[in-house]
Amino acid sequence: MTGWEELLYYMDESLYISDMETDELLFLNKKVKERGMFSDESLGKPCYEVLMGRESRCEFCPKYSIHEYPDHENISWSSFYKRTGSYLRNSGIQISWKGGRKAYAQFSVDVTQFKKAEEDAKYQLMQQELIARISADFVQNPRVEQTFPNALQQLGEFLDINIAAIYQYDARKDSFKYFHGWFQEEIIGLKVDLFQIPGDMARRYFISEDQDYLQAEEADMPREEFLFEAYKPKTGDVFKYSIISVPIVIKGAVWGFWAVANVFSHHQWKPQDMDFVRIFSGLVDTALGREIAEQNLDMSEQMLSTVINGLTNAVYWKNPETGVFEGGNNAFWELISKPKEDVVGRTDFDIYSRASAEAFTATDQQALATEEPLEYEQELVTYSGETIIVKSSKTVVRNAEGKPIRLIGFSEDITKRRLLEREQQETLIRLEEASRAKSDFLARMSHEIRTPMNAILGMTKIGLDAESNEKKQYSLEKIETASKHLLELINQILDMAKIEANKLELVEAEFIFLQMVNNIISIMSVRADEKTQNLSVFVDENIPVWVIGDELRISQ
Repeated sequence: MTGWEELLYYMDESLYISDMETDELLFLNKKVKERGMFSDESLGKPCYEVLMGRESRCEFCPKYSIHEYPDHENISWSSFYKRTGSYLRNSGIQISWKGGRKAYAQFSVDVTQFKKAEEDAKYQLMQQELIARISADFVQNPRVEQTFPNALQQLGEFLDINIAAIYQYDARKDSFKYFHGWFQEEIIGLKVDLFQIPGDMARRYFISEDQDYLQAEEADMPREEFLFEAYKPKTGDVFKYSIISVPIVIKGAVWGFWAVANVFSHHQWKPQDMDFVRIFSGLVDTALGREIAEQNLDMSEQMLSTVINGLTNAVYWKNPETGVFEGGNNAFWELISKPKEDVVGRTDFDIYSRASAEAFTATDQQALATEEPLEYEQELVTYSGETIIVKSSKTVVRNAEGKPIRLIGFSEDITKRRLLEREQQETLIRLEEASRAKSDFLARMSHEIRTPMNAILGMTKIGLDAESNEKKQYSLEKIETASKHLLELINQILDMAKIEANKLELVEAEFIFLQMVNNIISIMSVRADEKTQNLSVFVDENIPVWVIGDELRISQ
């Protein structure tokens, strides 16, 4: 393995090189083999056979597109590698390989970590937005028979499961009866008893053992198990299920339970799903508690007081006419760095700077002027003087006559998320720039190496055909000069590692300038002779015979 091949073999990005025409794999570096894309046995085989198990080139092969670009320009794209579950950022370029062979080089950078962080952030934001919508529905319409079906449907569709249902405990029959629920259409048609569950479950799990919830993933449930009796088919002794079940406690007693489940197939619960279920449990407990107690309190305030402290986002509410704060959750007091008693009963102008207060008041008026929730982002200077980025939404609660009775706001500190997105973008840019620079360097080196190689091959042929020793000696001298130049190029490739480590040093030494030029001309003249062209060089007479500098770098 030559010096420049060794450099490519140990580089951080995955790299493979294949023949431009036959797709035969010519070179694999260490990283691409570690990722399981290729092995040493892959060399010499077509890339489509190794990667895709095909007998011909893939119709989406980047080699089709690379012809559309000028020489030495790379193309870039993103892909997902199923074998390792990795997201990759790829770059491809046409190069000249050993002996002038046209080849294709592809670099790949693993960006899985950034992709997953982005997906997790998006999932959490979608989850918070759904909670906000469901909370607003519960506030505006406190009747459970009207709000529960829609809320359970939104919950089930968001979690991608097929059952979300509430069951009420009947002490006289010692069983749980169906109260409200949502089921996918394919579940309704199955032979499943969804409406009656033995009462042993309440005493066994939620009363005797006092469990906060039950969770299972891809379990085999025997026929005699009570907890999942409702979801068991009437034929067969076992089935597959994934379920989360939470007790509904009203005034300290188990009223019933509600469950989200995927029946007859596996479902992988995410950590965020459990948090989501707990928050929704607060809504369920509160809604049913208010309905059963038949209390004539303002449902909007009661629902908010139950829900908001279960949310990680800041929540507050105002009088829509006066703009006076009437309440908020702990996350809100923490966000603005002020205690509750310093906020309730005051307006934005009593709390923030005049410029900030005017901006907040303007968004209040926009929210009051529309039927839809108002969403926006803005910078906020907290009471402690810290500047943060806040994603907010405001919605208006109206009475039966359509008059605004509450202005509710939801705010989330997204400063860290925006900083992370910025860092991810900057990292991707740096990776792309590094990949592009290495591609350009490889393309240039392939051209530089070809020149002395052609000189060596050309002068070797001339020397072999020569009859006189003088002609043979002349050929050997030219071969020696070209070989030295080739060695210098290899040293230049190795210098790239020094450049990246900031350890490259320039040599200051005396050398004969004209001699350096003659060495270069002797290498270039071989190609000129082959093309029957004249190669002339003019050296200004004002240039001194001896000069000081790095002869190798200047000749390059």
